[in-house]
Formats: sequence, structure tokens, C-alpha cells
Amino acid sequence: MSKTNELIAAARDAAKTSKGNSKKVLVDIAHSYMNDSDFELNYYSADSEGNQVVEKQDNVAAFRAANADDVCSALNLDKDDRATVESMPISRKTASAMMDIAKDAVMEYLETGRRLNMPTINPNNTRVSLQQTTVAEKEKDTTKIEDGKMVKTGNHVTTFEHQKVTTKNGVYPWQKKIEKI
Repeated sequence: MSKTNELIAAARDAAKTSKGNSKKVLVDIAHSYMNDSDFELNYYSADSEGNQVVEKQDNVAAFRAANADDVCSALNLDKDDRATVESMPISRKTASAMMDIAKDAVMEYLETGRRLNMPTINPNNTRVSLQQTTVAEKEKDTTKIEDGKMVKTGNHVTTFEHQKVTTKNGVYPWQKKIEKI
């Protein structure tokens, strides 16, 4: 098991008791992931017949290669130095900045109203997509339960038009069994 897998397992165990937002955990995973050559990430999808397709994604290697190209070009380094630059460790500070940029980019993308399909990295997970939608203004009289009955409290609440992020979870064909009746 890679160091990143161990870190993710520990974060998953900790989330069983505390499901709060933790930037530290996100940055720890990203930092470990970007520096762990043993960590592999599978992407799961379905082919045209609904069969499970597993594809290995090495986004870290692609990032490192692109980053090495940029650094070598900016510093006018020769091709021999490229391998050194590509294998340089990525700092926790860089990982933190990248996660902030990634979150900002996702939120800006969602502001466009388009749907963002998230990668499926566990064969037991559903297909997840996110989309920002507009919720219309609502007005409602508030109620409470007294003696087992709903009674009006005398308050009137207006919720103004706002945006919310909605999720769509589609089930893959291999996650269901269809039987003829």
C-alpha cells in the first residue's frame, strides 16, 4: 500500500467520527499524491454495452511533465536538466496553492451553469456530476409542532433567489441487476 493510500485510509477513518471540512486533510492528500510514485488512480466508466472499463490516469506525471517544460523554458535549461526538474519534490505550500486554484476553477466553472462530471475512482461509486442552478424566491409561513399538531408561529420567511450546487448520481450498469418478471 502506498503512502497516499495509507493517508486516504486514515482520513476516511477519521471522517467516521468527524465529517467536517478540513483543508489540512485535502492538502495532505494532494501533497502525498503528487510526491508518491507508487500511488495509482483508476478511472471507472462503462463501454457502449455497459461493461466496466478501467483506465489508469496519471495526472501527476502529466502535471510534472508540463511543469518541467515551463520551468526549463523559463530558466533556459537544457534537456538534460528536464528530468531533474520533473522529479523534483512538490512542496506542501505548492500543493496547498494548487488545491486553492483547483477549487476556485471548479467554482468559476460551475458559475457558467454547465455540468461538471467528476471522475469515478471507485467501482462502487455512482457517476457524479455537479451543476449550479438557480432557486427561485420563496415565501412561507413558519410552523412548529405543538401537542402533535402543526401550528403557525406567526413568522413569515422570505428566501431570496439564490444559486445552489446540485448533484446528479447515475448508477452504472454493473451496479444493478435487471430481471425479467
